[in-house]
Amino acid sequence: MSFYKFKKNEAILNSVRSHPENRIYVYQSASYYNNSGTPGIDLISHVSGSSLEVARNSYDVRPLFVSTASYQTSSALPSDIYTKDYYLSSSSNISSNYTAAGTTPNRRLTALKNTLNHYTKNSIHYAYSSSAGDLNWNKPDQDMMLISIPSVIYGTQIQEGTVDLKFYYDGTQIGRLTDENKRGELIQSGGADDGKCAGVVLYNEGFILLTGSWNLGGAPYVTPAGSDTARWKYFAQQAALPLHSYDISFNGTTKTPSMTLFAHAERGELNSSNNPTFIKHSSSTDANQKLLVTSSLMYIENDKQAVENVVSSSFNGTASFEKTTYLSSIGIYDDDQNLVGIAKLATPVRKREKDSYTFKLKLDL
Repeated sequence: MSFYKFKKNEAILNSVRSHPENRIYVYQSASYYNNSGTPGIDLISHVSGSSLEVARNSYDVRPLFVSTASYQTSSALPSDIYTKDYYLSSSSNISSNYTAAGTTPNRRLTALKNTLNHYTKNSIHYAYSSSAGDLNWNKPDQDMMLISIPSVIYGTQIQEGTVDLKFYYDGTQIGRLTDENKRGELIQSGGADDGKCAGVVLYNEGFILLTGSWNLGGAPYVTPAGSDTARWKYFAQQAALPLHSYDISFNGTTKTPSMTLFAHAERGELNSSNNPTFIKHSSSTDANQKLLVTSSLMYIENDKQAVENVVSSSFNGTASFEKTTYLSSIGIYDDDQNLVGIAKLATPVRKREKDSYTFKLKLDL
């Protein structure tokens, strides 16, 4: 077996970015994640973690991850194992907070003041307060719905331009907002108010701010401000409204660390094998020849052993001898020569002394 050390340019660390689709459906007082029949996100398998078990007073053991969790009593013996929930989930799922004009400003909105002003480079609609032309407002004095999306759902950030909001009344869509320009402006598509900006999105922070106050139609219903018609500032309110529902869809962003390794099989190398079939059968079983001499003072291999000739010819059954091996797997070892990974080839690759190969391995961390 031959060992090679990866050089500096043969082991590359990077990350793979993906944008999984997410959909949150809000109906009455519950939210449903990715078409799940159960409200909430705690039961979605790919956003849930596991439980952590740690043996008491056992510092030399590695923590054990299992699929269930429970708490032990304080009178447990030192040899007992304590378990604790270790789930990546959100207790409140998404939250929608409505603030009426003239009331005490939402503390979350106040905390977002600097963030909103930072994004005014993308659109004036982010401004916490504005007096530019006919765009006069102060967000704490506006009717507003502030929607908070936990990062456990979208990852590192919401992908720009993918937010799509749909407002339904009695199963019929009465309004839709999209960000086709990828500037964070939620623009209404269709209807009498087509092209109007109803709010903005904070893609990195996971917030949606809706201030659109025009009438979307539908029968009057109870809103946070009393009886009114459907408006964007009431979007995603979690209340007992059997005829109204809301759809929020977007793409998240996840980054998976990965390592790319390049393993080289250079010319003139890896043309010997420890496999017993590499030696001629008659040579390895000849009773008159010992394969090796070993004692406390010496270890000598038999240099008379003949290598099996596996080279074939179209004109003759066996061609001229040429050392040939077949590479079937590549082992990855740590600094202590512990095997930590194996890359198996779908089909063994023939390696002659004149051949040179490079194998590209990819490992998700």
